[in-house]
Amino acid sequence: MQSRKALSSTFRTLVMPSFRGFATSTEKTVPVYEAPDFKDLEAHSSKGRESFADYVHKNYNEKYFKLLPFLLEDSLTRVNKKFALKMDLLPDREYLRVHWLGFGGVRQSEIPISDVIPVTPHDLDQAHAGRMATL
Repeated sequence: MQSRKALSSTFRTLVMPSFRGFATSTEKTVPVYEAPDFKDLEAHSSKGRESFADYVHKNYNEKYFKLLPFLLEDSLTRVNKKFALKMDLLPDREYLRVHWLGFGGVRQSEIPISDVIPVTPHDLDQAHAGRMATL
């Protein structure tokens, strides 16, 4: 059985993992969301994992420490969460391209639109509250 992945930004979305290749550079995209810091983080992401971590720690110190529990939960548990920085719709293939922040930099995934399930923040909080109560 496939596990659900969670993407987090100004809204929350649950998706089923199903990644099939990336779009060509000539493919038409429709912007859905872009975080204010996306271009800056993406530009420093290509300089290597240690360089990126140092840059984020120096320039985004407050945000970095707020995201640390989120990123640790993604990397150390079976809960698979991603902090979305940018989303583009690929209407010709009916996919959503997501750029997300990880410990090593900005990464990219493509998800079929049919696998995206919008979830309200209240529903997500309730789901986590139930899970935490059983721990």
